[in-house]
Parts: sequence; C-alpha cells; structure tokens
Amino acid sequence: MLVGDYLLEWLKKQKSQVELTTFSGYEHNVNKAAEYFNDLEITLKELKTKHIQQFYEHLQLTEHIKYNTVKRYHANIHKALEDAIRMELIDHNPASHIKHKKTEQYIAKYYNETELKQLFDIVKGDIIEPIVLVTAYYGLRKEKVLGLKTDAIDFENKTITIKHTVTNASVGGKRVVVKKDRTKSKSSYRTLPLIPEIEMVLKGVLQQQEYNKSFFGNCYKNKDNYLFTDEEGNIIKPDRVTRRFKKLLEDNNLKVIRFHDLRHSCATLLLQKGITLGEIQIWLGHSTIKTTEIYANNEVLDKTLLADTVSTALKVSA
Repeated sequence: MLVGDYLLEWLKKQKSQVELTTFSGYEHNVNKAAEYFNDLEITLKELKTKHIQQFYEHLQLTEHIKYNTVKRYHANIHKALEDAIRMELIDHNPASHIKHKKTEQYIAKYYNETELKQLFDIVKGDIIEPIVLVTAYYGLRKEKVLGLKTDAIDFENKTITIKHTVTNASVGGKRVVVKKDRTKSKSSYRTLPLIPEIEMVLKGVLQQQEYNKSFFGNCYKNKDNYLFTDEEGNIIKPDRVTRRFKKLLEDNNLKVIRFHDLRHSCATLLLQKGITLGEIQIWLGHSTIKTTEIYANNEVLDKTLLADTVSTALKVSA
C-alpha cells in the first residue's frame, strides 16, 4: 500500500471518531501529505524517517509554511502511523525519530486602554459592535461569544454563563458552521458576573431582536435563541466577524490585530490594573496558569472584583 493511500484511508476512519472541527484540521493536512507521498510512490513499508523529514522541509521551503504549522502535520502523520502499527501493517513508526527544532513563541499584539476605547468608537452601530464589546470585556474566545444564547444571561442574578460554542470548519472543501453545547475544557465552562455596561448592550440586542421578529414574522430564523444574529435571525458566522473586524481597523487606520487578540488585550489590561495571574486565569477560563502567562504578556478573589476592574477601565458610553 502506498503511504498516501493509507493516509487517505486512515482519514476516512477519523471522521466518525473525532470532533468535526478536529477533523477539519486533519483533512487539510492529510490530503496534502497523501498527495506528496503518492507522487513519490513510496509504500508504507518503504517509508523512512528521512522521507518524512524531506516532506517537512518541502512544506517550509517550497510552500513557506511556518514550523509551528509543520508540527501539526507531524502530529497527524505520527498518529496515523501509530494506528498502522496496531493494525500490523508496519513494525515501527518512522515519524517517532523526527528531531524537532525549537519554535519561537508567538508574541501577540494587543490594544491598550486608549486603543480599546478608540475601537469601541469605530464599531458603534456596526453589526459586530456587541460582539466586540463582549469579547473585550470578558476576554472570551470568538466561538464562545457567538455561542451565547438568551438562556446564558441571567438578568435577575446578574450573571453570564459560558457553555456553548459556534465555530467554522472546512469539510470536503466547504465551510460549515459547527454548534455544540460543550466548551474547550472544564475551566472554560463558567459563570461570571454580568458587567453593567454589557448588561445594557445585551438588553439592546434583545430589544432589536424583538423588533426584527415582529417585522419578519414567520420568516424570522433565530429558532435557537442566539444573541448575535443579523436582522433576519441568521447567526453571525465566525468568518464574517473576522473579515468585518479587519476591515473596520484598516478603514479607520487603527493598528491591525487579530480578533483573538482582544482576548490578549483583556488579559493585559487586567494585569496592568493589578489583577493577579491566578485571578485572570479564572476570568479567561484557562486550565493552567502557564497559558495565562502567555495571554497576559507576562486562592482566587471574588470574580466580581475582576468585573468591576474591567467595567471601570472600559466604560461604554451610553
């Protein structure tokens, strides 16, 4: 069996075994690896460490893929070959002998307090305004902000619960929206105080939705009660948020950062305001404090104190 043919067969089996978003990453990497190895007509038993190493060098030198991304290809290939051992197709895993070079840690860009307030001014009235505000105040991942439904907001007890996600994935060459009632880790599922400024924003969102429902009637599409939708009730897709955010920054001559860097901005702001890394870890929902150290550029108190800190720093003007 050719290496590429085996990888494609392995990929088919993974579709029913892993999350759709995980499979999306597998599919792109494995298809590219399969094409490369099949062009060389290398069989599974002929595959050596040097062949895999040459593939990684090809990705870097010919396709200009960063080494951090190459390591994702390696993870897929290594896993596929481990399964080949279990099926007694090969005796050892040639990917196990790859020597990885040390990769540089990504240094995220972030907005300071002044830049965030400038951002709030330029998004005012835009369809992504409430999404930007919730992200900046809570440091949430995009998929968790877009996954917020009306039942996540408790106006009586002043809380917001993170429990659902909406993300994009590429499957079979098509972009699909993946919705699930599970967050990335146990620490990601959490309930936080509802910051007064965000409470005001969300009440405005719900009022607008009520108007849209009455206007569109039976044609209104938000049957699952998502908070962030367009006028007709279609959920706002993650890719749309990414594109719109970048365009707003470029059109208004603001420093261009990734949408995800609003999470870094929140963490850095909290650190500058004297909040400890342990407290920021809880606010951002990190499972380890080492992750928080990356995000923040460097016994937990009441989470309400964190809410008050962000609220004071990033007041949204009425």
